Order: sequence, then C-alpha cells, then structure tokens
Amino acid sequence: MKSALRWLALLTACGPSSPALAPDAGSVAVDPLSHAGPLDALGQRFARLRARLVDGGAREQLWFDRVLLLEREGVARPVDVATGRCTTFVALGGGGVRELDLSAYDGDGERAADDEVGGEGGLVRVCPRARPVPATEPYHLVLVARSGRGAAALGAFEEPDGLELHAAPLFDGLLAPEVPFRDVLARLADARASLRQRGFVEIFEPALERLAEGGLLRRSYPLRAGRCYVAVVDAAHGARDPDLFVLDPTGAEVARDLRPGAEARVEFCPEREGSHVFEVRLFEGAGAVALGLHEGPAPRVSRAVAAAPPRSEPGRDTALDEAVASRVQRGYVEQERFVTNAALRPGEQGAHDVVVGPGCVLVVGVASRPDTDLDLHLFEAAGELLDADTAVEPVARVGACATGPRRARVAVRVYGSPSPYALVTLRAPAAVADVTTLRLDTATDAVRARGMLPGSTGEARLEQGATHTLEMHVPAGRCTALAAAGPGATDDVDVTLARADGSIVASDTGPAPYALVRRCSAPQSDERLVATIRRYRGEGPVRFVQLVDPSP
Repeated sequence: MKSALRWLALLTACGPSSPALAPDAGSVAVDPLSHAGPLDALGQRFARLRARLVDGGAREQLWFDRVLLLEREGVARPVDVATGRCTTFVALGGGGVRELDLSAYDGDGERAADDEVGGEGGLVRVCPRARPVPATEPYHLVLVARSGRGAAALGAFEEPDGLELHAAPLFDGLLAPEVPFRDVLARLADARASLRQRGFVEIFEPALERLAEGGLLRRSYPLRAGRCYVAVVDAAHGARDPDLFVLDPTGAEVARDLRPGAEARVEFCPEREGSHVFEVRLFEGAGAVALGLHEGPAPRVSRAVAAAPPRSEPGRDTALDEAVASRVQRGYVEQERFVTNAALRPGEQGAHDVVVGPGCVLVVGVASRPDTDLDLHLFEAAGELLDADTAVEPVARVGACATGPRRARVAVRVYGSPSPYALVTLRAPAAVADVTTLRLDTATDAVRARGMLPGSTGEARLEQGATHTLEMHVPAGRCTALAAAGPGATDDVDVTLARADGSIVASDTGPAPYALVRRCSAPQSDERLVATIRRYRGEGPVRFVQLVDPSP
C-alpha cells in the first residue's frame, strides 16, 4: 500500500497529460516510430549524443523513446534496469523545451537519481546492487518540461565496470548556450530606427530566447485589419539562420522568410483581425534570437507588400496545396488525395491502403495545425518497412518505387495537438528512377526552397562503418550543401563537414537513410572543407549530390 500511494502521488505531480504506463521497456525493441527524419534537428542532436556515449565505451541498449512535453507537465516511463551494473539514461529536449528535468524512481517510488544536466538536457545514472534473482529491477523515469514545450528524446546506455561518463563533455555544443541578448537587442534598435522613418512603431516588448539548432520561439499577437506590420528577427552568438513564419487566426500561413542569414523579416497587411502566431525556427547554429513587431499605416495604393496568399477553394487543404505545389514545380504529378480530413488523437495510429508504381511514388501527409507532429511509415503488403518520416513537423513524406502497381499501407501517427490530416500521392518525374534518387530529392527540399540548385553528383559503395571523403569549395559569401542517401529502409547514413584541422562545422548524424549538411562562408574569404559520408548502418551504394547557390 505504501508503494502504491507513493506512485499515485508521483504520477499526479506529472500533470494531467501523463500517459498510461508503457509496456515493460526491457522487452521492447527499438520502436521504428522514434527514428528521426533528415531535417529533424532533435534527432540529429540526439544521434550526436548517442555517438559520444558509444565512443566513450558505453553500450547502447535496445530502448529508445520520444515524447511530447507540455510546459510544467511530466511524463513517466517504466524501465527494467539490470542489477549489478550501472545504466545511464539520457534525454534531450527539442522545439521549445528550454529547461528539462529527468529523474529516476525505484520500485518503491523513492527518488533514486537526480538530473546532472541543466537546460534542455538530462542525465541520470542508476546502479542496482547485484542479485542472483531477479536479474532486473523496476524503475520509472520521469521527464518534466520546467520551461517551454516540445519533443524530447530518451535513450538508455549500459556502463561497463569502472566507467563513469560525465555529463559536461557529452552535452557540449548540444544545448542552447547561456548568452547575453545585448547584440540582438542592438540590431533590433537599428531596425526600429529605420522603420520609424516609414511611420512604423514597435508595439510590444521584443521576445527573447536562447535556442539550440532546430529550436523554436513562438509568440501570439493581436493584429488589426487595415494596418500593416513588420516583424524583424535577429540572431547572434552562434545562431546563424533563423526562419520566420506568420499564421493567421485560422492557422493558415500568410507570410514567411526562409532566406539564409542572421536576420529574417516579413512585412504584411492582415486581411483578418485577431490573434496571429509568429514562429521563429533556428535552422542553423545555437545562440540568442530576438523578435520585434512593428505596426504602421496601410498603404494608400493597392497592397503590394507581402499580402496574404490567396486562399484555396472551399474543401481544399491550404497546407497540402502548398506541399504539393512545390513538388509539381519540379515535375511531380498529383495522382490522388486518397485521405482528406481524417483525425487521430495524439499518440494514436491509423493506417490507409495506397497503390505505388509503376515508377516512383511519393506519399505526402499534412496536418492542418502547424503545432501537430505527423509521422508516416510506408509498408509493403507483406509488412516490410519501405520508408519512414518521423521528423517533428506537420508535413511528412515517404516514397517507394515499383515496376508495376502494387499495394502498400501507410501508417500515420499524430503527436502534439489533435488535428485533421490529409494524404496525397505524387508520381515522380522520369528522372527520379529509384528510391535513392527519391530520397535525395526529399532530403534537399529545404535547401532548394532557399534557391540552391543541384550540382555535381557521385556514388560510393560502402560497407557498414565505412566512410567516403571528398573536398568541397565554398566561395566567399556563398552557400553550399551536400546530401547523401542509401537505398535501404533501415540504412543510416551520416554526413559531416570539417575544416582542414579536423574541426567540424556542420553535421547530420540522425538515424535516417539520408542526410544533409549546409555551409555558408564568410563574405571576405573562400572556404575549403572536407566532407565525410559515413554508412553507420547497412551496406551497399550511397549516392550523394552537392547543391550550390545560383550564380550571382
């Protein structure tokens, strides 16, 4: 009774969003739904953390979890811990999680280990004493987002006798740095001065945040119809490329700035009065980010400044239309919107039949709400996994190629806010003739949206653990990117960019069959880098493509 009362109090403290206890984690293999996609910054950062633990001598256990955390609410996960040895559990927050707390409780509900990491990281170590039977003891891990909300990744690692890993070097460079805001505030002041000459005045205190790569700053402001607004984002202290999105009261995107650089800016005149959401996502780097909002008079002539895009016809999904349009511009042909307005509760999974082939077919899924995480897995009729996209985004893409039509099944899982979703199939152009090319095309979506164009290509046949290197030249003031992909559904391909001295300047080490890195040089000098493509899992050919800025 005493133990039961302690656990009741613990789970109550975790808040109303805590899910039912999961099955015995000691008997569960790695959940494929937890694998991150190529642009999932949380997955990339956690993969770097995993590599450091393994390189330090720890043995990764077949246990991995990903959860969505709401601010000041917690999630409990049961685990069976081997006796007579030490097990280290690590957690890493993404999205808007700024302060994460990880703790471990034993089977009696007593707190057994406290978090050794600050910020959005977590580490606890438990060492049950040796017993002949049973060989494991039950524990519970509790994650709480003390500040912010978003996804968190959680893994387990066994420490051999005599090894004790320390948190500081493991999490170095993976957490949002504690940096001052004076530089970004000074830049906002410069923008404020120039906007004042046009009749714009700042209407709210600037929003300030320290973000890791992939982090999110999100604010909601009431705007008036008949007025115009300028939102300015500046980044400093290692934060290099913020992107800015604006959503109207219905959740439709009305403005965006995806240009590379330390500043993002949108200027628009809302057609709808009400609360608008301003979302800043840090595409590259880690550091200080600031958002300022200014209001001014509407122009006396017809609107020519960043007016809201035309809305779709009734019954059409605006977000899906935009996802499809970017592909159609590259030669894809829309086949069928075979799911519209379907709904799942967070954590639930649905399945839909689909036909792939002849040729290569891409399945695109889009959630209606921008704060919903939609994951897709594509299985053939016999149950073999063909492709997966589990990036923490409202849009997911999976694909397959076949010589003739064959049936497949799409598994859908929703996290975060409940939202309707839609699925569409797109037939790839003839130039996309196999799965590897299809994956390279998917991996390069974001940089193509920034105007980058495919350049030189290559292929390397790599066994598991093998690497392939090549030199890359980045002209002064220009950007380049490198994407690599393998053909297998369970492949894991990593890419890093390093200077001649070996220091890494960009990396994508997420557990996915494709990877993408991007680098922009300083305006004053060229940069020569060494790119390393590593097949972390699988074997066979790895294809790669370099993308470059269009000629000035």
